[in-house]
Order: sequence, then C-alpha cells, then structure tokens
Amino acid sequence: MTTTIGDFTITGLADGAAVRFSIADPTMLPRFKQAFPRARFAVATRSWHVPGRLAVDRVAGFAEAVAQERRVEQARIEQILRDAEFDGQPVALDTPGLEGHQYLAALALNGQRLSSPHVLVSVWGESVRVRFPYDETAVALIRAIPGAHFHRDTKDWSISVAKVRLLHGMIDRMEASLARASATEEEARGQGDQEPDWLTGLRAHEATSQRRLANRILMLVALRPAVGAIVRLNAKARVIEGYGCSFVVDANTASVWGPHFRGQEGQPCCYAYTRAATSRETVALEAQEAACEAERVRLLRMGRARWVGRGYAVAHPHPSAHRHQS
Repeated sequence: MTTTIGDFTITGLADGAAVRFSIADPTMLPRFKQAFPRARFAVATRSWHVPGRLAVDRVAGFAEAVAQERRVEQARIEQILRDAEFDGQPVALDTPGLEGHQYLAALALNGQRLSSPHVLVSVWGESVRVRFPYDETAVALIRAIPGAHFHRDTKDWSISVAKVRLLHGMIDRMEASLARASATEEEARGQGDQEPDWLTGLRAHEATSQRRLANRILMLVALRPAVGAIVRLNAKARVIEGYGCSFVVDANTASVWGPHFRGQEGQPCCYAYTRAATSRETVALEAQEAACEAERVRLLRMGRARWVGRGYAVAHPHPSAHRHQS
C-alpha cells in the first residue's frame, strides 16, 4: 500500500517502509536522518528503507508534521504579501521562506523584473526558462543552480520555479559578464554604434513578451468567451487572441493576482491574452451591447405585464386599501 503525504511517498513493506521524498529543501535530508537513524538508502529502488513494524505510521507522522510546518509557513508568507499589497509597501526579498511563486509575486508587487538587457527570463508553470547569448561565466553561474537543464532545441535553460530566488541572485553577475562580452564584440567589429543582431532579436522578443503580459487578464475557464470574441474590459473594447494553460485558483491567485477571485479557490482558471479592438470592432461591440440592452428592457417590460396579467395587482392591493375596509 502506497500513501502520499506532501512531498513524501510511503510504501509499506513486510519489514518496514520504503520512503521517497523531494530533497529540494537542503534541510530535509538531515532532518529525516536524525528522525530515522536506522534508515538506509536503497540504490535499486531509489528510496529510503526504514525498518520496523511501525515504520509506516512513524514516517506518516513525520511527513504530516513537515506538511503542517509548510502550511503554516505558506500562510505566514501569504499574509506578508497581502499586507504589502494592501499598504502599497515593498516586500523584503530576503524574508525567510519566500520562495517559488510567492517570490515572483513579491517581485511583481515591488515592480521588479527578473530579466535584464542580456538575460531573458520567462515563467512557464512550475518551470522558469532562461535565455542569453553564450558566455562561459554566465553558463557556469546558471549551472551552479541545482536542476538547471539546457535545451538544445530551444537554446535556453530551464530551472524549477522553486529555485527562482537563487536565479535572481545570479542575474546581476550574469548580466555584468554578458555586457562585457557584448562590448568586446562590438569593439572588435568596429560597430560601437550598432548593437548585434542577436541582441536586437532578444530585445524584440522581450518586448513582445512584456506586451503580452501587460494585455492579459485572469478568467475562470467556465466563463471565458470564445477566441476572437470582442469584449469590454475595464471600459475598453478588447479582442480575445488566445488563452494560456489552465490552473487551479488558490490563495495566491485570490490575494495577489485578483481579489475578484476570492471565494473561487479550487476552480480552474487561465490567462486570456487580448489586444485593443479596432474602430470597426468597437462599433460592432457597441451595436451588440445596444441590442442586448434593448432585449433586456423588452424582457423586463414583458415580465411586468405578465405579473399584472396573472392578477398580481388584484391579489396584492395597495396597503392603504386596508384602512377603508370595515
């Protein structure tokens, strides 16, 4: 029988339990060894073997305690983000426990960016993609991040979003090395007044990404209109160009990205990417809105007429009529 509690996967054995867990937290392995000194790592199954008849229950209790600690920590960080959002104050990025998506939320609240002139960073779900021109120093820095992987097809690097704080601490050194290499390349070409083609393409790609991010809005999957639909967002006519991957609304989504989703936790949502409507599309939207308003008024009047036709006015006379009855 296999049980999953948080990052722990526990499988019952005849002589104990086989345990697997994530070691993204560097303190977890020492804690586990201290709690279970007789545990031994099995290379064949890539799991830890904890002996004893009560091993499953003991490991489950340990995993539940770790999960509860993380829930408390997440709630504390979430409260810090809420307070910063409400007060309009920056979030201290060195706050203990501020990692992953919550670190990204803190950067957004502070108005800071991960990207630099020579390093383009984009977030895709639980992965962070990093693209930059080849430079030995920059490559050595990003390789120092645990789990960093280079993709030959897209010519970029990916790391776990849990390591985004570590990446942010390296961006300045990567940028400094890349800037020096770029200046040397320009000087060698004798084109100090013209930037290389790769940098022009990188800037254009970054500008496009930033424009898409600026023109996106979070929507519930159940309520999203069709692609190409003309809608009114914040009193402006916009056209839906497409949707991103769906994900579940959680506490972070409600407090950081949109208070209008408070109470919708657990519902699937996604980002809608929009563009400004043309004048012709705006006219079409206004005509559609006018037709909807006319239909609403017609139905409202029809509803009142039906109530009168059913004798509602006779069955419920004005209260003053009761004073004249004996």
